Formats: sequence, structure tokens, C-alpha cells
Amino acid sequence: RGEVLQMIDCNQEAYYESSLFLPLALQEFATVRDGRRPGILGFREHIFSDIGLLGRLAADSEFAFGTVIQRTMDWPLQARLHYGHPDMMDKLQVLQQGGVSKGTKGLNLSEDIFAGIDLTLRGGWTTYKEYFYVGKGRDMGFMSVLSFFSKVSMGNGEQAITRQWVRLGLGLSLPRFLGIFFTHIGYFLNQCLVNWAIKAFAFMAAIFSLLASIDIGADDPAVGTASSYFSVFYIMFTMTTALPLLFEVGVEKGACAVLKSLISSSLALSPVFAAFQSKLMGHYFWSTLHYGGAQYIATGRGLATTRESFGRLFRTFAATHLHDSMELLLYLVLSYGVSFSLGFYFVVVFTIMSWSFAPFIFNPRQFDDCRQSCRDTREWMQWMCKAEGNQDESWVAWSIRLQEVRKNSNWFVEWFPSGRLLAVACTTCIVVVGSRFLAFMDSTHRGRALLVTPPVAHLLLCLLCSILKRTGVCSCGPAVRGYPFLASMAIGLTCLELSTLEFWPNTWRIVLFHKYLFVRFLLEVADGVAARQPGGPRLAFLHETARIWALSFRWARDFVLGLSLAACCSLVAAVPACPTCHEYFLFRAHLNRGHYKAPAAKAEVDGLADTVGHGSASASGSDSDSCSEGSLGSDFEPNHFEDPLFTFVRRFATPRRWSFHALRRKVAV
Repeated sequence: RGEVLQMIDCNQEAYYESSLFLPLALQEFATVRDGRRPGILGFREHIFSDIGLLGRLAADSEFAFGTVIQRTMDWPLQARLHYGHPDMMDKLQVLQQGGVSKGTKGLNLSEDIFAGIDLTLRGGWTTYKEYFYVGKGRDMGFMSVLSFFSKVSMGNGEQAITRQWVRLGLGLSLPRFLGIFFTHIGYFLNQCLVNWAIKAFAFMAAIFSLLASIDIGADDPAVGTASSYFSVFYIMFTMTTALPLLFEVGVEKGACAVLKSLISSSLALSPVFAAFQSKLMGHYFWSTLHYGGAQYIATGRGLATTRESFGRLFRTFAATHLHDSMELLLYLVLSYGVSFSLGFYFVVVFTIMSWSFAPFIFNPRQFDDCRQSCRDTREWMQWMCKAEGNQDESWVAWSIRLQEVRKNSNWFVEWFPSGRLLAVACTTCIVVVGSRFLAFMDSTHRGRALLVTPPVAHLLLCLLCSILKRTGVCSCGPAVRGYPFLASMAIGLTCLELSTLEFWPNTWRIVLFHKYLFVRFLLEVADGVAARQPGGPRLAFLHETARIWALSFRWARDFVLGLSLAACCSLVAAVPACPTCHEYFLFRAHLNRGHYKAPAAKAEVDGLADTVGHGSASASGSDSDSCSEGSLGSDFEPNHFEDPLFTFVRRFATPRRWSFHALRRKVAV
């Protein structure tokens, strides 16, 4: 019935001492600027879910955003909009603009921010105060934290194509518009540019190293550029992302706290998590902007002790991180022969390691047992080899679903400005120059023209199988043979085709690299043909040919990549002290797994442990194993004082006034 609304969420709580400031907060709406009172009044939040390593990283990120970043966005940038709870709103103004948010399922995925955009377009203004705050619980697990950033990135990708942002660009002054742009859509676009720059510089290093092998003096500019600019700018980008947090910690707690926070973040591998998160945000932002298809992701906000299987981690991050890290490694290997700076190699290797191993480093109980790693690998192998089922049961269904988004894009926009097409054109020129293309005019050397063409032997085989299957002559296809067989045929026929080529001296590396880039570009084309299905049913055999050919090469790539990562995880799990060190790293607590039987506990201790166990099972909301007694194996003898989840919650989630040691002495008596 009043004139002020407060946006509050179920993961928040109010404090009594903060509620005493509520009359002062309401009085902020009496402030008038340009004849209008504020439409949105923002406040800071107290993050109480800083439990475990990932919980603390998420809390630090939210702490920086809710204090110094929003303070700067409020003034001098005048770029603060609305980001959900715990903002207060002038009900009379939001009623005039249609409500506190937008309701379109896809386009308005980040529905809260449109209240601020509409208010700004109508001449309203927002303000931000820090004396009033509420408590907030953030995500604490690796998957839930990254799911939140995926959802925000997709929401910003959808925002970029809305009419509200067009009107902001046309109606605001240039300084204010730049402030709004670079604190919202521009921030996610910057993540894309940084990650594209890493691949571009690594590709440049490989190209100029190959040019040096055929005595073309183009390696000096590459060495100078990569050594002087790229590594310095990337390190500066990484450091500047941490500056808001360090600045706010210094303002509130002093210089010693800044040093402590810097050391603690470094030991917690915060840069690794930041690099992984940056790649994730850039991928989902550009994918949504290019293909659309943004959807809400339920983060769940489960406990930080939930363990994800190797197969689920591979399915979740293969398209976003693992494939690109594998390609970066190839570029780095091909850059052998030209000495770049130490900073360049450090940045590239750091990026490869972060994109490849961050999901396993931050996954609780990932390296507990070598047998568990073997079970994960066996389940992943079954998923890879199964031809039928949904995406959680079959690699084929998962791969097809990844490429279905291509049907929403335009052919011309997707292919002709493609970086892969430009890379193919670049390597084609190098192969032509390095192979003395004028020799093709001689009839004895016409076979060298095959040096610049892509491998086509397996493509012809897939086309023949598709035609025979369509005509009913035979039932050749993935449902009968399976993609492991087709992948083996693809690799074998490609190697056989390459063995027949006539290489010019010192050009074999260039030719192989050119063939790889050509195949990668044609994979994009084949995926587009299979997803869009041009020509309709009349060209169904062509669509099936493209899909079989593309999935054959992709299966071989994913098999090699997954098997390498699984082998690395198994080797790390075989190290005797690794499980204990990993537990200390994630939780700062020793989760004892011995067979020591604790004394009989009283009912209140049993009730607390049972409550913690049931709460973790219901809060995780995941098919993966959680750190409950049943998931530790048959050789674990359950007792409340040795349960890892009980130890973790006792160490971090219990109130400070409750003395566990005193209760334990009481139980012992």
C-alpha cells in the first residue's frame, strides 16, 4: 500500500541493527533532482556464504561489485541501473514503465536490469547508499558459481540486441553512455576480445615460426610484438580485475589486510579461476549474441562439497574451454623454432593449464581415489561409445545438440568473416610460396596441387555410405558401425591420403598445419549444413553425409582429449598425499577418512549430524555424488566425528558462540 517497494530474495536475510536505519533509507526518496525523486535506491550486501575456497571467491567477487564498483557506477559515471535485490523502488515511477522487470523468457533473461534501463530512458535517476544492508547467500560450488556467470553472460548477450540499448545509445550523452556500456555489455565483450587475442597471438607465433622454416624473414615482427606487448597487456588485464577488491579491502580494513588478501588469493589459485571464468563469460556472451537461445539456468546453490563426475565436467566445459585449450597447445607446439619472451610462454601455458584443469582442481574429492578415477573414466568411455540416448547418455546426442544452435544464424555472417577462413587463406598463401607454386605448371609436378586442398577421402566414403543407406542397398551408418569405427576410418584415410603427397623440402609442417586448419573450417561448414538442412528432404543424403563426416573427426578429437585429461587425473590421484592436500586446499580443513570409531554421541549431536546430512542431500539438487556417508565407499565406517561433510560444516558453518570442543567433552562424560 505504500509508495516504496523493496526487492528481496529468498537467499537473503535482514539484520536487526540494519533495520534501525530503515527510516533513514526511506527518507532518501525525499531527495529531489531535476524535479524528480530517485526511482531506484540501491544498497550493499553482506555475503555470509564465504564457506570453502569457491564460496570465498564468489563472496569476494560479490563484495567488490556491491561496494566500490556500484559506488563508482553511481558517481561519477552515473551508470548504475538495477541488479535485483535489495534495491528499493519508487512504486509510482515503476508502475508508469510497466513494472519492476520484463517478462519475455529469452530476450529479457536478465529481467531486473530493464527496470533501470526504462527508468533512465524516461529521465529518472538512481542512487546508491551503503549505510543500509542485508545479508545474502551466494553460490559455493564450482558448477553453481559458473552457472550464475553463464546466466548473466547470456542475459547480457540478449540485452545487446534489444531496442532499449539502441535508445540508450541514441539518447544519452557520450560520457554517460560510455560509462553504462563499459560497465555492462562492454565488460563481457572485453572478455571475448581478451580470449580471442590469446588464440590470435598463439596462432601468430605458430605462423611466423613456420615461415622461419622456409627462410621467410617474418619472424622478427612476431617476436617483437608477442614479447613487448601481448604478455604485458594480459598480465595488466589480470591484475586490474583484482584491483577493485584490493582497493575496497584497503579502504575498510587497511594495508595489512590488502597484503593478506593478495597472498591468500594467490595461494587459492584465484588467477586460475579468473581465467577460466573469463573464458566462460566470453563464450556464452558471444554465442548468445551470434546464435541466440539464452535460457535460465537454475544454479541450485548447493553445498561446496558436491563432487561432479568426470563425464559431467567434460560435457559441461568441452565446448567452452577444453577444445580451445587443445588448439592453443597445438599452436604452442608449432611455434617451436622461434624464441619468444618468457612472458609470452608463461601467459600461453598458464591459459592452457587454467582452461584444461580448473574444473578438476576446484572439484571436491576429485583426486580421492585412483579407483574412483578409473570408474569415472569407464563411465565416460561408455558415454563416448553409446550411439543412442539423450545427451547425458550418448556422445552423439550431446554433439548434435551443441550444433543445433547454428540453425538460428545466417550463413554469410557465420562463415565469411570467420577467423578460420582467414587462417586457411593465410596458410594457403604460405604453402603456395613455400612449395614453389610455379612448379605446378610442369606436368610432372601437378600432384603438388593437392597440397592446398583439404583431405577428401573420408568425405567420399561418408557420401557413399549415406547414398547407399538412402537407397536401401545397405545400412551403413553410425547406428550400425558406430562413431569409434568411423573415427578410426577418418584418421586412417586422412593419414593415407597425406602419405601420398609430394612435399617440398622443409614444408611438411606447413602443409600439415594447413590441412588441419582446412579441416577445422570444413567442420564448421558441415555442422552448419547438418543443422540448417538446406534444400529440405531432397538433399537429406547430403545433410547426413555432413553430419557423419563432422562427427567422425570430432569423436576422435574428444576421445584423445578426454583420455588425456582422465589419465592426468588418475596420475594425480595416485600420489599418496594428494587427497589430503586437495582437501586442505579447498576447505582449509582435514577431512579424516580413517576407521577410528567415535564415542557414542548424545541425541543432540546425532540430530545435528543427521540434519546436516539431509540438508546436503536436498540442497545439492544434482545427480552427482555428495559428501555424505553413503558416497564414501563401502570401506568407510560411518561416525559423526569423521564424516567429511560434518567436519566441514562444523569448521565453517557453525556459529562462533557454539563450542564444539565443549560439547564433545560433555558427550564423552
